[in-house]
Amino acid sequence: MKSAIIQSVNNGKYLFPFSASQVSEITQYPITQRCESRLAFLSQISKNVYFANCIQTYEYRVESPLEVYETLNSALPKLNENALFANFIPHEQVVKYRSQLGLDPAELNNLSGKEAVRKIDEAINSSIPPEIDAPRSIMEILEISKGITREKFSPLWECLGKTEGIMTRGADLQGIFSMLETFGYWPDSKGVYAKGSRFPDSQHLFDAQHCVKLVTNDKGMKNRAEAAYIVSGISTQVMFTKEFEHEIVESDLPHQK
Repeated sequence: MKSAIIQSVNNGKYLFPFSASQVSEITQYPITQRCESRLAFLSQISKNVYFANCIQTYEYRVESPLEVYETLNSALPKLNENALFANFIPHEQVVKYRSQLGLDPAELNNLSGKEAVRKIDEAINSSIPPEIDAPRSIMEILEISKGITREKFSPLWECLGKTEGIMTRGADLQGIFSMLETFGYWPDSKGVYAKGSRFPDSQHLFDAQHCVKLVTNDKGMKNRAEAAYIVSGISTQVMFTKEFEHEIVESDLPHQK
């Protein structure tokens, strides 16, 4: 796979821009030789095309993964925010909540993304008495969450001279992706949940909406990503690594006319 990716970059058919969310998954500081090799490979396949996304910048620019790594670790070295927030809500509580709503991952996983969202919305709605004013769907929960965020943080945004759109960029898509996991659509195992892998996954999802394809080995991420993209009207194609490898190898074969 590695050689096929490098060849696809060298012949100009593909480019793989990188982002800070990829670099931040390297939590070793100071950097180890193994991790430095990973960054070197990322540099090779991206040609140092960096998708910079922060309150100051939203652009593609040329910067090496190692430079981004040093920037991320210069302020707060050894901070692993994924591990910090991973178990803020215990996994057992999330599983219990799904059960209370009558949501079974085994059933949801046999549905398409659209069907799963519909099933989840129905479960949320039916769990709330008619006289109670409460969000009754994933999208309504998302809107309530946005309202709370706006109320609490808009004074800070104003002080920074930034708009809500800049400060919450990507929040809708990442929120939908995260809620699909919470409600049991291709959910993480207890071990994966404890590591907080869903946080960088949601960031990769946001980054990939600026690309033609999102490639992953994770079946859960693939299916949740497809569902989140469909609900959000995003055309990025989601593929398994093996599917993508087959595609780039096939594209390099001579074709008879």
